[in-house]
Formats: sequence, C-alpha cells, structure tokens
Amino acid sequence: MTTHDPCSLPAQQLLNAQYLRELAGPQEFDATALELHRADTAAVESAWLARELATVDTATLPQRAEDFEPWYRARFREQVAAAEPFFDHLAQHASLEELSVYVLYEEQVDGRFDDVIAMAQMGLKGAAKVALAANYWDEMGEGDATQMHTRLFCDSAEYFRNAIAGTQFGRFVQPTAEALANGNLLLLLSVRRQHCVRLMGALTLLEHTAPRRFSRAVQGMRRLGVPEDIIYYHEMHVKIDAKHGDDLLNQVVLPMLRERPELTAEVATGVQLRLQVANRYYAMLEDVFASARETGASVALEATA
Repeated sequence: MTTHDPCSLPAQQLLNAQYLRELAGPQEFDATALELHRADTAAVESAWLARELATVDTATLPQRAEDFEPWYRARFREQVAAAEPFFDHLAQHASLEELSVYVLYEEQVDGRFDDVIAMAQMGLKGAAKVALAANYWDEMGEGDATQMHTRLFCDSAEYFRNAIAGTQFGRFVQPTAEALANGNLLLLLSVRRQHCVRLMGALTLLEHTAPRRFSRAVQGMRRLGVPEDIIYYHEMHVKIDAKHGDDLLNQVVLPMLRERPELTAEVATGVQLRLQVANRYYAMLEDVFASARETGASVALEATA
C-alpha cells in the first residue's frame, strides 16, 4: 500500500495500524507484524512529520529555559480560545445526538493513552518519574481494574453509541484523518524514542487543556439528563487532568529545561505539534456537527412536506 498524502485518511490509517501492532500485548504479539508494510509506514511517517514540522514557526519558539513558561502559557490560552466556541455549543446547546458524536470521536482519538503514559516514564528519574508514575496509576484506576480509565471510557462510549443507534447521526461517526492524526501524534512521539523530548511538550499541553473539554462535556451531559454513572468518567478528569498538567509542567518539563536548557525549543516543538493537530481535529468536529444539523433540518422539512 502506498499513499502520496501523509495527512490523508489512508495514510493515517496505515500509521495507526502500525503503531497498534507495535503496542500489541504478548498474548497477541506477532513479531512478523512489525515488518508488515514497514517500508511504506516509515515513508509515510517521515513525510507526515516533515509536513507537520514545516508548519511550525521555529523563529517564534523559545530558546532559553526561562522563556518557556510564558510562551507555553500563551499557547495554552491559544488552544483554549480556538476550541471554546465548539465546547460552548457542547455545554449549552448540543443535542444528545451531537454529544454522542463527540464522545465517539474521542473514542477514536484515545490512541492507547495509558501505554503512551507508560512509555513517557522511560528514562526519567526522581520527582519527574514519580509524576508520570502517578499519572499512570490514575489511568490504572489506582489498582482497581473496574476503575481503569480505558474500561470506564469504553462503558461511557457504549451508552452514547446506543443513543444514536438507528439514527441518521450514526453515519457521521466515521474515521477521519484529523481524528486519527490527533491520536497518532502521541503514538509517534512515544513509540519513536528519538521524539521523547517533544512528547513531554505535547503531553503537557494535552493534560493541561483536558479539564476544560471535560467540564464542558459534563455540563452538556447533565443538561441532557445523561445518567451519573456515564458522566463519572468524564467528571473525574476535570480535576485529575488539571493536576497531571501541573505536574508535567512543574515536576517534569521545567526542571528538565533548567538542567538542559538546550532542549527548550525541542519541548516547545512538541507543544506546537499538539496545538496544530488538535486545532484541526476540533475544526473537523465543527464541520461534522454542521453537516449533521443540515441533514437533520432537511429530514425534518421532508417529513412536513
């Protein structure tokens, strides 16, 4: 299989399949699978990363450790502002069907996040390793398998999947390049160890901005009468991810940059990569919502004609 556009859906599906093969557990691992389409995957991966890096304005990236935090705070505000109209709609106006579409797209994005956190711990020491270990322990439900975040999310997603079963909205939950890229970025930065410094920047922005997403989704769920046991997973992340973001910034990134200031631009690159991939994802969701509303209006007009 070959593809000329590394940002296309086929390219992102190829990458996602390869990353998931490389993260396979021992009970399902087939060593030969690692080589399946490997030449194609490497070429697509290289082209995709080059495309993403080409859109990063390297001249604006901080070069000194002391400049990183104010620059990062500005990128955080930029990410929140870009997504705010979408999440305002989710909280205040979205139908249950629209909310279901959003959650089911988030399911596509998840991208084995617990394994990403596990890999992010590699090579860290002291307080930095403890911060990522605490993050991972939260993902593991603090040792309770019934509280593992992946399991809770799957249970929540199943409720929303049932909510749109048999409706026109089901056809709007299709794999998209933007959704897969949003998950693939973290997989790329974690599976390919040469990008581990960038991973710290991308993870920090993701965790820091997550509480806003979750809080607005929870607001919409309560407005629509979604059961509390379904809301539980989403609500827990409002506080948990705020702490994870603070810990990543203050216990991992800033101490690392004080010790190795020459890594500042590399961490910032990870932040910028996450920002641009996430922004395209939210823009895609807005387009999906608009298409669903237009289709719904057309159906309603036909029914009354």
